[in-house]
Amino acid sequence: MDSSGKKNLAVSIEDPSQKLFFKKVIARLKKKPPMTLGMTEITSIEDLSNGTLKNLLSGRIIPSHSPTANALQVQLGNNSRFLIFPTEQKINFFFTSHGKLIKKDDFTTLSQQFDQRVVKLLSEINRLGLEN
Repeated sequence: MDSSGKKNLAVSIEDPSQKLFFKKVIARLKKKPPMTLGMTEITSIEDLSNGTLKNLLSGRIIPSHSPTANALQVQLGNNSRFLIFPTEQKINFFFTSHGKLIKKDDFTTLSQQFDQRVVKLLSEINRLGLEN
């Protein structure tokens, strides 16, 4: 069994202040991303809106080969990544994690660890929006 984890979360943003908050988070991730999120190194940020991929380890920006969308994909050093996909009413977060093959008995534990990692990442993303 593959330890791939997937989690989709949607945050409603009808409130104008919430829209502004997430705009700030996305702008920060595009312009001046932190080196780590939730104690995990960010290896790259892919801006699907303009087709660029910024490698944070080398500082190089290369063309992205992903489909164009109003979204950001953040790749982390622990083989997990998340996509921030804003729409008019919601911000969608899609978290994925790819690990080694594991025994079925360990799957629940790994799933819980992934859930904890997602919660930690969301709190770090939240903190980005609160920083000046």
